Amino acid sequence: MKSVLVTCGATVSFPALIETVLNRPVIGKLKNLGYTRLVVQYGRGFESSFLQLVEKHVGEFSEKSRLGIDVLDNAKNTRVVLAEGVEICGFEYLHDIETLIAKHIDLVISHAGTGSILDALRLEKKLIVVVNDTLMDNHQQLIADKFAHQRLLWSIHADTQQLLNALDKSENEVSEKIGNTYNKQFEKLLYNVAIN
Repeated sequence: MKSVLVTCGATVSFPALIETVLNRPVIGKLKNLGYTRLVVQYGRGFESSFLQLVEKHVGEFSEKSRLGIDVLDNAKNTRVVLAEGVEICGFEYLHDIETLIAKHIDLVISHAGTGSILDALRLEKKLIVVVNDTLMDNHQQLIADKFAHQRLLWSIHADTQQLLNALDKSENEVSEKIGNTYNKQFEKLLYNVAIN
């Protein structure tokens, strides 16, 4: 089962990212690309808004009690729905998100936070980052641009057409890998991101 993880990070909700991913054309594109599971880490305090957005964009859904992935089934406030033939799982926060990514995720769509980017890159997953340009100093744009310049990920804004294009690129282009993060190449990459 091909799965996508959407992560907004643990501290700041990013409704525009969630809304973009839940748009019907995006769900349709994911299905066409063979994805049958969409896992969404929506952030603290966003559970009811998440379910409202699912209903608004995807339409009627039926709730499931379990997803069949222990790390998610045991997480607090996990909601699983079936809509348009896609399992959509939403959760607030997960302490062991790296295990989820490593064992169950094929593609990560993430906010442009450094921690989330590095988690996906270390685990060598395809990565699309969505810049939250409402944040102070627009630091996410700077971070995303640096990693995109290195051909490690695809960087977009919370826009349906940009996401559809990035999904096509993630299927047709090969991104660079950083490999083991305990090496000089990774150290050099972080240095270049930090100073340039």
